[in-house]
Amino acid sequence: MNQIPQEPSELDAWWREAVGEDLAYWVQPVRLDADRRLHVRCLTRAWSIQMKLLGRPVTARLNAAHGGTWW
Repeated sequence: MNQIPQEPSELDAWWREAVGEDLAYWVQPVRLDADRRLHVRCLTRAWSIQMKLLGRPVTARLNAAHGGTWW
């Protein structure tokens, strides 16, 4: 999993593998912008707040899955 996919369906699969099915159910990737920032959509306001609290651990998990820092 060294390459971050650009296609939405591939990005979704990459996200699910990186963060796990539970988190991926509530928080879905929308796009990867030109600065390589991942934009996500939360299904509820509660998960939006939760993601603000989990930002660093999720970023660390994604970086570990990717093999380096990418945002």
